[in-house]
Amino acid sequence: MFNDVLAACGYAHTTANEHWAPGDAELFRLRQLDGLQGVPGLVAASLLAKKIVAGVTHAGLEARLGRYGNLGSTLQEVSASAALYCEAADHLGLDATVFVTDGSVAYQPFIGRGEALQALSEVLYGPSDNAANGWLARHVELCHTFATQVSNSLNLPTDRRTRTLAEVFEDNLRAQGSDPVAFRARVNEVASAPRSLLAAPCDGHVHYDLGQIRSVLVAAQAAHHAQFAGTETSAVPDPAGVILLVQPGLAVREGDPVLAARGLPAQSRLAETFSIRADPSGSDNTLMRTVRS
Repeated sequence: MFNDVLAACGYAHTTANEHWAPGDAELFRLRQLDGLQGVPGLVAASLLAKKIVAGVTHAGLEARLGRYGNLGSTLQEVSASAALYCEAADHLGLDATVFVTDGSVAYQPFIGRGEALQALSEVLYGPSDNAANGWLARHVELCHTFATQVSNSLNLPTDRRTRTLAEVFEDNLRAQGSDPVAFRARVNEVASAPRSLLAAPCDGHVHYDLGQIRSVLVAAQAAHHAQFAGTETSAVPDPAGVILLVQPGLAVREGDPVLAARGLPAQSRLAETFSIRADPSGSDNTLMRTVRS
C-alpha cells in the first residue's frame, strides 16, 4: 500500500506498526512506558528507522526547540541533538538537513487535528475571511523554504515541479482511498462546529501559553480516547481544537475576541491559555539554525 501511494503521487504517510518498522513501534512503546521520549539518541534512531524502511535518500527534519519537544529545550540542546541525528544519517548514507525553530512561539493560528485540516484547506484552496490567514501564509513561506532546501538537491520529475499543491494533495487522498469531497466535508464539519469565544479582559498585548493550550487539548483527547476506547474514533481522536484570533504581541482592547475553542468545556482552564500584558513583544516563528550531515 505504501509503495503504491508513493508511486501514485510522490509522497506517503505512515506510522510505525506491526507491518512497518515494527522494531521502532516496539521501541517507541517502551520509551513511552519509561519516560524516554526525549532521549536524543533514541529520537534519532526512531526517525531514521522509518527513513531507511522507506528507502529515503534525503531527509529533512524540523526540530522545534521547547519544553515539550523531544530534542531539547534550549538552542544548545537542540543543536546538539540535530548534529547527532545528522551524524547518524551520514553513517547510513542519508543526506540529512535539520531546521531548528522555536517551539515556544505559535507557528500559525490553527491548533488541533481538525483545525490543521482547516489550515491546509486555506493553503490549498484560498483563504477564508479569517483575519489571521496572513499569519498562516507567512508560516507556509517558512515551510516552503525548508522544502526547497531539501528538494533542490534532488532530481525531481518535471511533472512534480509544475503541478499545483492541490493537485498533488488530491492524488494522495485518492491513492489512500479517500477523495477531495470527503476532505472538504470534514473541513466544513470542523469549521461549522460550535465554538466558545474568549475575549481580552483588559487592554494590552496578547500572549499565548502554548504549553497550557497543549495541556488542555491533550486532556480532551485522553478523555475522548477513554470514552471511545476500542472504536475507530479512538485511534486518532479529534474532540477539540483552538484558533488563535490575534497574532502574539499585537494590541487588543478589552472585550476583543482572542481565541476560539471547539469542543472544550468551561472547566478546561481555557482562561489560562492566554494573557494580556503591557509588553508588546511577539514575532513570527523563524529559522534559528540549520544543521546538515
